Amino acid sequence: MAWHSGTFWLRDLREIPADEIDQARKTKDDTIAIDTIYRVAAAAAPYADHGTGRSVTVAHKTLAAQLGVHIRTIGRAWRVLDKLKLAQTLLTGRYLTAAERALIKARYGRHQIKRASTRALTARRRAVYQLRSSQERPKSSLTEMVKHQRARARGSLDQAAEAKTSPGRHTFTPWPADLYRFAVELSTRLPWLARQHHPASVCAMLNRAGITPDRWTAATLLDAIAAGNQRAGMTVQDGHRQHNPIAYMAWLIKTTIDLDSPTLLEQHRARWAAHEQARREQAAAAAAEVARVARIRAEDNGASARFFEEDKKRYGRKPGRTRLNIEGAQVALTRTDTIPG
Repeated sequence: MAWHSGTFWLRDLREIPADEIDQARKTKDDTIAIDTIYRVAAAAAPYADHGTGRSVTVAHKTLAAQLGVHIRTIGRAWRVLDKLKLAQTLLTGRYLTAAERALIKARYGRHQIKRASTRALTARRRAVYQLRSSQERPKSSLTEMVKHQRARARGSLDQAAEAKTSPGRHTFTPWPADLYRFAVELSTRLPWLARQHHPASVCAMLNRAGITPDRWTAATLLDAIAAGNQRAGMTVQDGHRQHNPIAYMAWLIKTTIDLDSPTLLEQHRARWAAHEQARREQAAAAAAEVARVARIRAEDNGASARFFEEDKKRYGRKPGRTRLNIEGAQVALTRTDTIPG
């Protein structure tokens, strides 16, 4: 049976007979209550891709903190779901190598020592579909909607096969590190923003909205949204009650921020640039003043030297040990014209 949605996946879990669940859970290492299995499944379902049921990378520690159970209980629940053919572990979690930790630190600016397991939620394959009358479903009972869905599914499979035969057609390009750090900081300040989504979804929303880290920070963006709501007289709704928080955030950015106006970060940079320019001009003026004073002193020292040399030539004696100041040397030099030869 093809994947439909998380709601149908949980319904399939509850439709499994209790005897089959007891057989899967009552083992030496996987003893767990049925209600706990339901709770873990309900908490893990929102983390799956809505269209395929894949990409479940939530950590055991996260689910344990959310449900208030021991971390080993989460592992037992996943093993039972694997036995019931409702989940499949694609990649087992492990400790990261030193090179991988260094790469994550350089790219995303955070410390990470483990990689969570990657799972896919799978629907149970049902052997026979029966009507309530236990009669075979006639082919004519297929509605136009079902026919359309099957045609689209066949087209999707054909496109996927074509994509596999075309190397380089679909390449994954990670978001820039500065934009990813921006999204993580924004999600930290607004916990409701990415409660069921990866920070990459926040990156995509920011990219579509025209928000770039070179013009904004998380703090200035939230300040601008608050100022825009205050100008418009709007009351901000509780983000935890929003069905699609990322779309709600995009709407806030669109309705409260003028992207053509200078941002607070740009204004701060302009003020800082003006301050630095003034500081450089003051430093240049101070350096010029120091050079001027040094030049004057050099000229005065040269005048004093000429005075002592002239005194030695005229009177045949060396200058005394008395240190003459510059002003006295200048006065004595001006009087040499009145001394008879």
